[in-house]
Amino acid sequence: MSATGTVMDMSEKILERLKLGTYDTGIIETNLYSLIVIKDSYYESKQLYDSIRRFEREYHDLFTSLRFGRPHDIKRDTWFRVECKEKPHAPKLLGVFEVVYKEYFAFIPTSEKVQDIYSEITRFIKSIPYMYEEIYDQNNRYVNGTFSIKVIGNLRGLLTRNDNLVIHYSNKDLGPKIREIVNLVGRNQKFVLSSELRGESGFDFYERTHPELSSTHTQLVSKVIAKKIIKNADALVKFSASDMAAWLKREITEVSKWDDDKIYGSI
Repeated sequence: MSATGTVMDMSEKILERLKLGTYDTGIIETNLYSLIVIKDSYYESKQLYDSIRRFEREYHDLFTSLRFGRPHDIKRDTWFRVECKEKPHAPKLLGVFEVVYKEYFAFIPTSEKVQDIYSEITRFIKSIPYMYEEIYDQNNRYVNGTFSIKVIGNLRGLLTRNDNLVIHYSNKDLGPKIREIVNLVGRNQKFVLSSELRGESGFDFYERTHPELSSTHTQLVSKVIAKKIIKNADALVKFSASDMAAWLKREITEVSKWDDDKIYGSI
């Protein structure tokens, strides 16, 4: 990770607050959320976006051209979502929360020329129907549950976020099959999927009666680490920015791998 990337920026912000004695958990959680979601190479990614932003309209239109050969629902806002709700699966419950599992992927362009980068992006987006259909068939054959694929709907997000492709599912047994399918599609279609500073798998806690009480996996991880920061503030305030960055990276990597029961017991 770059010395001037998002991790270092957020480490400095958190240290400033600790030194001032302003232990606002909500603000620290917000800093951590940004740190997990945004690539540490954000500045380089933003420069790449500036060079390719003229394709924003074409990128938007790519989603309109997608055709799916299995039953589905489509929703569009900041994200493009294609959903399968055919076989509802009784969700795991933790207190009042339903647990919705998810797999994270990040599309990473590897070409140098702008036109070649956009060709990679096109292959990636045009592979979504195939991913969906393969997951649909595996779900029907072996697992049974609902699932959805969502892809960030703008080029800037695609190039600067750690989680520009996210697949939600209700039955935990589907997770390994999803990862196998998506990675195989990436290899066959010659685009790279990776992740930076986060676990590959996660889950959301959804409160159906009061959705405002729901939390995404990133929010849950941020809550846990914010509590650790407040608890260890007297020691952490003595850290340099680089030491704080290293500590944050270790904590994010560790907590992102916690299972739903351990997270639930820690928030």
